[in-house]
Amino acid sequence: MVQLIASAPDVTIRYTTDQSDPTVRSKLYQGPFRIDETTIIKAIAEADGYGSSAIAHFAFEQGEPPPVITGPDRLPPATVGQTYSVRFQADSEGPLLWNVGGHATPEVKMHRKGVALPPLGLLLDPHTGVLSGVPGQAGAFTITIQVACGFGDRADVRDYVLLVRSETTNSKTNATH
Repeated sequence: MVQLIASAPDVTIRYTTDQSDPTVRSKLYQGPFRIDETTIIKAIAEADGYGSSAIAHFAFEQGEPPPVITGPDRLPPATVGQTYSVRFQADSEGPLLWNVGGHATPEVKMHRKGVALPPLGLLLDPHTGVLSGVPGQAGAFTITIQVACGFGDRADVRDYVLLVRSETTNSKTNATH
C-alpha cells in the first residue's frame, strides 16, 4: 500500500504511475493505493494561490524490503566538548550495516572503526548503529542515517537534525548590591 502525505491539510496531490511527469490533469490522490510490481510514482502538490510543487519521485522495487529505522525519533542535543552517544535501532534481526552522511559537514571520511562526520567529531559504528564522540563544533547539523542488511542492498534512509550547543558553564555569577 502506498500513502502520499502532504505538508498541510488544504494541499491537493496529483500523481502518475507510468513514469510520466504529473500535471494538474493527473490522477487526484484520494487515499492509499496498492502496487504489486516495481513502480515509479511521481507526484506534485497544489494549494490555492500557489503554483505546483516540484515533482517528487518515489521508486518502489519488488522484492525483500530493507530493514526500517525504528528509532530514535529525534536526536538528543549535544554540547561541544562533552561525550555524546546515541544508538539507532531497526526492525530487523541479524547483522545490519549502518551508514551516515551529513548535509552540513564539508566531507565524510571513512575510518577503520566507522564513518566520521568531521568537523563534528562524531563516529558511527557501522555494525552497532551507535553514533558517538565528542562534538567539536556548535551548530545545527543535518545527519542522514542509512541501514541495510549488507553492502549494496536496499536501505532505509532517515534524516535527523543534531543541535550542538556551545560549551556551557555550570556556575552563574550572582551580583548583590
